[in-house]
Amino acid sequence: MRMMTKRQRQIGRATLAAVLLGLPLTTGAGAQDTSLPQSSATPQVQSQATPTAPIQSPVLSIDSEQFFRGSAFGLRVIAEYQDALRALDVENTRIADELRAEEQALTAQRAQLDSATFAKMADAFHERVQGIRREQTAKQQVIESRVELAERRFLTAAFPVVEALMTERGAAIIVEKRNVYATNLSIEITDDAIARINAELGDGLAFIAGQSGQTGTDDGTSTETDAAPATENAPQAGNDN
Repeated sequence: MRMMTKRQRQIGRATLAAVLLGLPLTTGAGAQDTSLPQSSATPQVQSQATPTAPIQSPVLSIDSEQFFRGSAFGLRVIAEYQDALRALDVENTRIADELRAEEQALTAQRAQLDSATFAKMADAFHERVQGIRREQTAKQQVIESRVELAERRFLTAAFPVVEALMTERGAAIIVEKRNVYATNLSIEITDDAIARINAELGDGLAFIAGQSGQTGTDDGTSTETDAAPATENAPQAGNDN
């Protein structure tokens, strides 16, 4: 498993953020999709016959990506992921505005400065922009890594549920539906697995709290996709941090 649009007058600001910070746009024209990455899937030929009751079969199939995305746990993770990216986009736009103002002020001083002094100031500005770019990119990587952590936790919690379904159906193996060319819908358990995991796990927050308590550690991830660090702690355009 693997796992908006702003008003027209804001598009220029978002574009500037991407140019100055070297980051992909998350809003506006040319925005990147903030949904979780889609997995490649093998085209399938499926039987249209859908039995009213589960059949006994030695082989079952599951769409693991849909299992995650369709669960209450997965829906929460996706929503938090999108919220975090939107918050990061707002922060990137604010920082880009500050950098643009500083660049304009520096350009305005050019006529009053000798070439060596101006070059030194321009180099310092460039280095600060590069540092901010690295920090903002790191924040996005943290968001992505929290999604990966959430998926691993989901798999850990889901295994007993899927195993129980396999036992009930008398199956010996469960295959990934997206890797199968032809299948009969009677052996597919995705919807049943989603219903079971929702009943067992809900949105997963209690499960996460329980895991932290068992290990005796608190990794600070009551939700896996918390937004990037608060904007007031972000590097300011006029600072060397």
